[in-house]
Amino acid sequence: MVNRSIFYKAILALIILCNLLYADSFQLTQEKNSLEPPKKDISLQGITEDIALYTPPEVGSPEWEEYWRRLRDAILTGSIPISNWKNSLSKYFSQNPYTPAHLQAWEAIFQDQKEYSNEIVLYSTTFHIIALLEEVKKPYPIPDAILLSGKWLFQSIDFVKESQRTQIISIIDEYLKKSSLRIDDLWKKLTQTISISAENTGVPFPHIPQILYETIIYLCLTFDAYLPPKEFTKYIFLPEPMLSFYRDTGVLLFEGGLLSDMHYRSLVSILSSFPPTLHQIQAIIVPESMGGISATRLWIPSNYGVIIDIPFIPMDIMSNPDEFPFRIGKQIAPEFSLQAVVQIIRAIQWVQFRLRPELVIRRERLLLSMNPRAYNYVRQTVHPSIFLSSPNELLPQAGYVWCLNTDKALQMANDLLRVRQHFATDVFMLLADLLSEGRDVTLTFYMNEEGILNVREAPVIRMPVDEGFPAVVGISPERIIPEPYLHYKSEIPLPKQGLEEDKPITSNPTSFSSGLPPQIQTPPDIPVGE
Repeated sequence: MVNRSIFYKAILALIILCNLLYADSFQLTQEKNSLEPPKKDISLQGITEDIALYTPPEVGSPEWEEYWRRLRDAILTGSIPISNWKNSLSKYFSQNPYTPAHLQAWEAIFQDQKEYSNEIVLYSTTFHIIALLEEVKKPYPIPDAILLSGKWLFQSIDFVKESQRTQIISIIDEYLKKSSLRIDDLWKKLTQTISISAENTGVPFPHIPQILYETIIYLCLTFDAYLPPKEFTKYIFLPEPMLSFYRDTGVLLFEGGLLSDMHYRSLVSILSSFPPTLHQIQAIIVPESMGGISATRLWIPSNYGVIIDIPFIPMDIMSNPDEFPFRIGKQIAPEFSLQAVVQIIRAIQWVQFRLRPELVIRRERLLLSMNPRAYNYVRQTVHPSIFLSSPNELLPQAGYVWCLNTDKALQMANDLLRVRQHFATDVFMLLADLLSEGRDVTLTFYMNEEGILNVREAPVIRMPVDEGFPAVVGISPERIIPEPYLHYKSEIPLPKQGLEEDKPITSNPTSFSSGLPPQIQTPPDIPVGE
């Protein structure tokens, strides 16, 4: 009995000791866990499902604030690896469109950040490029989804670093390396989407909705902003002659099928007569053919370049033959081509005035000294009082006659100098300085009746004026054929003889086909919901 009693007491003591040891171990473990930081959730469970794979809650709802804050925090804390982020987005946007709620969520995140972090910029651009690329793949893409995501990407270019741009390009390559995005095919799919929508609502549409033009414009501008020039046509297949024009000039032309072969040949000759750095034009819009979409309505990032409008005018409408005095001789050219030149001079003025502010000072002093009398005319068909109310029109309107025939414009100014009227000469010297980019040569022009612009470089004479800035005060009669400003394969030859001896170039429009169709073709019968 004694031995058995001793045995039970020993067992009880052992149990008590084990409980004490377990309690101490549990307490130490709890203390250790309380001191260790929580591990990052890289499984995406609970984060990805709520944020990336589901549509955002209703804007303004109690869940809305939690949604975008969790999205922000997940990005800033590194809870979502970028590779998993891309995979999740691809799955989500393959089945769901980009919506205004997505846009507002990202706007809330960016407004919440005093300084845009690298992570927020990278994740937001990744979000939007995948949303865009998944939408254009669908048989019936939604125009709003492409437009909103494209706009965000386009406007984000000011904040994207080169390393982030490289990652965006890699995503584009992943989606489009096997088959480029054909703009004409996308246009057909978008029009079919609109047609089905009209059929479902019972509201017919006689014309193409403006949103389709805006969608195509922003789509092209976005890819042009992110892709290197030589890579753009590798991934984006433009319709002809838009594609050839881009390859010739590096400029996107949105004209809705309104321009003829002669329009295109004239525009190529004009753009090839100016160094691209002079005007920094990236795109041209003909508003009459693009549903009224104008460059003035677009939000253009400062890091992108310049977008201009050119009004549509038939090529058989010619300029006023009285631009030069009778003694100098009449000369005409297509009004469309000369208005295109005026718009390009406006772009040059916008760029160069920011690079060379002394030019602005000289223009203002010229206008202050101007007396609106007949012999002060820069253009005989434009009264000089226009320049007092609209100072920005002075140099573009002078550019009209300068590009029509520089030699005749200078001869007209010299005639005014003989009667001690120097205003026109001063304006043309300022224009020559504007076109020089600060170099020792400027650009002189001659435009023929086909609208083909030819360029020559002319040495200039400079003297210090206006706080010592060396201004152009004279132009040498020597004319130099410049090296090509653009390297393109075009049928438009550069003349080797004098400008006055150029022969008109005969156009051959038989093989010409234009870009986006001006009207929607009748779509095939497609069952609703497919």
